[in-house]
Amino acid sequence: MAFFPSVGPITYIASGETHFWEYGWGDEPDHGLNIAGPNLDRNGSFGTELVAFDQGKQRRLAFGITSIYYVSIKNVGPFGAYYNLQIGSFE
Repeated sequence: MAFFPSVGPITYIASGETHFWEYGWGDEPDHGLNIAGPNLDRNGSFGTELVAFDQGKQRRLAFGITSIYYVSIKNVGPFGAYYNLQIGSFE
């Protein structure tokens, strides 16, 4: 298992908002099962709750065969927050 604790740019999400993320590893064909969740920024994102859902994987044919992974993040808390992703990869 590989763990990536801070993936993507730090992004602001308002209360009630949902973000859709896609991630992958370029032209590599497959990285097995991947699970992504929110990585709350440690500088002021207190009192909120972010939920990861709709995780999946899609095979694409674009300049070779590749796998794209996706996840949705929803802010169900009362405040906005800054975050990016944490990803666990099980090859």
